Amino acid sequence: MNASADILLVLGRKILLCFAILFVQFGLASKISKAESSACITPFNVKLDYQSQDTAIISWTDFTSPEDFVEYQYTYHPADENVDYEALSTSENKSVTLVNLQPGRSYYFYVRTVCDDDLVTNFTSGFIFHTTIDNSQACD
Repeated sequence: MNASADILLVLGRKILLCFAILFVQFGLASKISKAESSACITPFNVKLDYQSQDTAIISWTDFTSPEDFVEYQYTYHPADENVDYEALSTSENKSVTLVNLQPGRSYYFYVRTVCDDDLVTNFTSGFIFHTTIDNSQACD
């Protein structure tokens, strides 16, 4: 995706959030789920900020209101293995550093938002990233 598409996506999310807040304030949200009406929003724009042979830093965007926010739950796994939604880690930040990864391997990463009143969003779709390999000795 290019920068213009990213900007449009962010603006679109902000507009949707404003409409959701207006619906709640004016009592028009009687058919909206509690998670949606409390502005507990699934993270989006997941991206890889840094990668090495055994480390990755992944970040995301989230517009959940600070009053409702509790934490993020995330999980990751090698692309050739199944996801284990029971093995969750938590973060209060919009980025995490994953360590002890295997070089030259593909991984899937999932994150969701946990809000007050035990509200939990859906996980993001699987974000795939790759660790690097050391080719410095390849031509020796």
